[in-house]
Amino acid sequence: MNRGSRLLFLFLCILLPTMSLGQETSLEELLRISEASYPSIAAKKYQTEAKGVAVKEQRTGFFPSLDAAYQANYATANNITGMFYPGLVMPISGPPSPENSYSPVWGSAASLLMNWRPFTFGRRNAGVAVAKSDEELARADEELTIFEHKIRFLEAYIDYCFAAEVVRVKQAELDRTNYNLEVSKELTLTGLAPGVDSAVFKTEYAKAKIDLLNANQLLKVKLIRVQELLGTDSIALKPLSEFGGRFPHASAPQGQGLPHPVLKVHRQQIDLLENKKKELRRQLYPDFNVWGITFARGSGIPFSVPGTEPPPINPADGLVFSRYNFGLGFQLSMPILAFPAHGFRVKQQELEIKSRLARQEEADRTIQKEKEIALASLESAVEAASLSPVFFESAEYSYEAMKARYDAGMVNQTDLLQAQFNLAKAEVDMKAAYVEAWKMLLYKAAVEGDLDVFFSQINNKHGFN
Repeated sequence: MNRGSRLLFLFLCILLPTMSLGQETSLEELLRISEASYPSIAAKKYQTEAKGVAVKEQRTGFFPSLDAAYQANYATANNITGMFYPGLVMPISGPPSPENSYSPVWGSAASLLMNWRPFTFGRRNAGVAVAKSDEELARADEELTIFEHKIRFLEAYIDYCFAAEVVRVKQAELDRTNYNLEVSKELTLTGLAPGVDSAVFKTEYAKAKIDLLNANQLLKVKLIRVQELLGTDSIALKPLSEFGGRFPHASAPQGQGLPHPVLKVHRQQIDLLENKKKELRRQLYPDFNVWGITFARGSGIPFSVPGTEPPPINPADGLVFSRYNFGLGFQLSMPILAFPAHGFRVKQQELEIKSRLARQEEADRTIQKEKEIALASLESAVEAASLSPVFFESAEYSYEAMKARYDAGMVNQTDLLQAQFNLAKAEVDMKAAYVEAWKMLLYKAAVEGDLDVFFSQINNKHGFN
């Protein structure tokens, strides 16, 4: 196989899978691709995963902590224990300073400090419950984001399909104008039409061509919007003729009765606030802590027996450990005077819950009213769509009749152009009525919170390439 053949083979290997993918991609598959590719959805998924990790982190609170520390300090001998940085080192005994000495010496310390809260009187479980509620809220918010994105994608795709139908109508209008231009030239030569007819049709032909260019430009814009919402440019798209070829039924099925994604978010927000209130109440419970420590200490101040000659001070001796100790203990603490402030915090949390409950009630009522509006809008749009073919068929019949009469020299070009304009307008209006009915069905699916309401009337066998 020569180099040219290899390049051709490689090109086909790259091209054919893409072509096959485009041909086999259904509308539902496009939604799945969009869900997997769109950045804002990916961001929501990562946020949900982060909340899940926070739940696991909360559950590790049962395990003890163990902190290791080492430090070396250079400080004056007047420090009884030698200077050390507080935090992970317990106060440690050491050789006292026999006199007021401003000379600095080295001191060192190393420790292992263990803290354990074996039981927290319900506070740990409350913290885990808050973290889990926060995770569920993030998941509900993710579901809402995905649902809203699918609605936006389907709406943009319907607009793209309608733009493609307008291009087809404008192309047919251009073809009709070109045909009538040629006819007018022949009629002018035979004396059946004045020469001005050809000039008028040339002008109309230029207008029709400009309209077609504008329609194609709008189609490109709509396609770019769909590709943006798809989240990838690797899928070639083709408009679905279903939206411009027929209209849905007004008796669209109801949703499956699942909670609307918006209401799920509200409910999870209330659940989170309730768990936060429980956690807040448990802040007044006792705190029980078990600790243990082992440590070593070195000091540059030597030990001296009272009444004897003190040994010479070697500041560097403090870098060597000279004392070893361990300790065990527990602590039980309780905030005695925190009740007044704590009561106000609990009251504030209860008011937050009442506020969220009121917002949930408002959202639920709004959705119920939107369902009524969606049903009425769908019925009206379907009725208008069912009447639009009558106008189109009438306009088409009028145009064909007027064209035949013009070809015979029985009417002037003004009557023919008016009939031609009415035909194009009637066809665009019919396509717009069909698309509006599909949009109203999509609106109904949006307020039902269930896309099956929309897809139940779509022929899923159509492909995209």
